[in-house]
Amino acid sequence: MKRNIWNRIVGVIAPTIALRQLEAKKGLERFDSIGERKYDGAAKGRNTDDWRGVPSSPNVEIQTDLNTLRNRSRELYRNNGYAKNYGRIMPNNIVGIGIIPKPVVIGRSGTPERVKEVWDLWASNVKCDYDGRFNFYGIQRLIIKTVIQSGECLVIRRYATSKYPIPLRLQILEADFIDSGKFALENEYGGITWYGIEFNKQGERVGYWLWDRHPGEFASKSNRVDAKFVTHVYDPERPGQHRGVPELHAGMVALKDLGDYEYAERIRAKTAATQVGAITQDADATEGGNDLASSYSTMEPGTWTRLKPGESVTFNTPPTNTGYGDYTKNNLHSIAAAGGTTYEALTSDLSNVNFSSGRMGWLEFQRNIQHWQWNVLVPAMDNIFEWFVEAAQVAAMLPMRSHFRVDWTMPRREMIDPVKEGKALEQLVRGKFKTWKEAVREQGDDPDVVFKELMEEYKMFKDAGLEPSSMPEFDAERKDLFADKPDPSAMKND
Repeated sequence: MKRNIWNRIVGVIAPTIALRQLEAKKGLERFDSIGERKYDGAAKGRNTDDWRGVPSSPNVEIQTDLNTLRNRSRELYRNNGYAKNYGRIMPNNIVGIGIIPKPVVIGRSGTPERVKEVWDLWASNVKCDYDGRFNFYGIQRLIIKTVIQSGECLVIRRYATSKYPIPLRLQILEADFIDSGKFALENEYGGITWYGIEFNKQGERVGYWLWDRHPGEFASKSNRVDAKFVTHVYDPERPGQHRGVPELHAGMVALKDLGDYEYAERIRAKTAATQVGAITQDADATEGGNDLASSYSTMEPGTWTRLKPGESVTFNTPPTNTGYGDYTKNNLHSIAAAGGTTYEALTSDLSNVNFSSGRMGWLEFQRNIQHWQWNVLVPAMDNIFEWFVEAAQVAAMLPMRSHFRVDWTMPRREMIDPVKEGKALEQLVRGKFKTWKEAVREQGDDPDVVFKELMEEYKMFKDAGLEPSSMPEFDAERKDLFADKPDPSAMKND
C-alpha cells in the first residue's frame, strides 16, 4: 500500500498518527475486498443479465414444473425417435433379462436353497404382478422405463387372496397417482404433508395420498396409504429431494428443437422435389388456342409437352443445406450427454467408431448404468425382497424366525472383443486380482450354480472316458484336485 502526500506530511510531523492512519486505511481496503467477485460464474454485467438463479429448495423447484416436465417428456417418448430409442437402451442395459437375487441366510435357520426355490415359485409367475402382465423381471423393466420417462415410479404392496401360494402382488403406478392437492404445514404426525407425501416431525416418510384411479382418466378420490406399503423409486439429485424428474430433462428443449428442425427440413426437401420448374411467357405473346396449362402442370417419366408460342420453361434447382448433418450431430451429442449415454447408443450411428473409442464410450456408459443398478433399482428391490420374505413366512413356506439378506447379480455385460477381454479376465483371475466368483458374477451368472454345473459336467465326461475341455485348470500346483488319484492298494500289489 503506497502512502499519498498527506500521509508523508503527517509522517514527518507526527509519525505515530501517520502509522495509525495507514493501519486504518489498510483495514478499509480489506473490508472493501470482501464484496469483490471471487468466481467468474457469479459475475454481474451485460453478459450475465439474463442468467438467473433462484435460491430455492429442490422440492420447490420440482413441484412447480413437475407436471409440465413429465407431460412433455412423455410426448417426446411417443413421437420422437431418439427419445423412443433412449427409452429402450436404458432398460436394456440396466435390467436386461433381469437382475437376479441370491438369498443369504443370516444365522443358522433356513437354507438359501429353500429361499431361492420359494422365490423362483413367486418371481417367475405373472401372478406376482397385480395386473397379471409380467413376472418379477418384467416388473423390474417396467419400473425403470417409468422412472426414465416420468422421473419416478411407485411400487405398491398388495395382499393376494388365498388362491395365490404366496400372498404378495406388486402394483406399479405412475407418480400421477400422488394427490398433489394434499398439503399441510403440520399434520397429525407433527410433520409436514408435502403435496401428497406425509412426513413425521423427524422428517421420515409415513404415508402417501394416492388416487384410486389415474387422474388423467376421470374424477376419483384419494386415500392414504402407509409408507411401509410403498416403494418410491427415483434418482435424487439433491439432498432432501422428495420427487424425481425425467432423466432427459436437461436435453428436452434440444430434442424438441431438433425434431422441429428435422421436420422443417423434410418439408423443405419434399417441396423442392415436387416443384419441377416454372413456365414463363413473353409479355408481347398473344394468347390463343386451347388452354394447355393442365397438360404441363404435372410431369411424368417419358412425357413430351408442347408449349404455347412465347412460353419457356425454367427448371427448379432445389437448394442444398450443407450444415444439416453437423447441426444434427452436435445436438445429438448434447442430448446423449444429458441422458448419460453415448452418441452411438442413442443414434445407432457407428460410422466413426473404432475399437478404442467405442470401448472408452462403452466403459463410461457402463459406469452410469451401474449407478442406476446399484443406487436406484437395488434399494427398491431390497424392499420388495423383505416384503416377499414376510409373505412367504405368513404362507408357512419359510421359517418364521429365519432372517435373510440378498445379493443381486446384474445382467451379463456383453464383451466388445470376447477373445481379448476373455483372456484379460482369465489373467486377472489367475493373478489373484479378481476372484473367480466375481468374474462369473460380471457375466450375469450365479457362481454357485456355475460351479455345480461344472462339477456335474466334469463327472459326466470322466464317466464317459472323455477329457472335459471346459474344466478350468486354475494353478499348476492344484491340478491334482482334478486328476484321478491312484489306488494305494494297487500300488502295494505292484
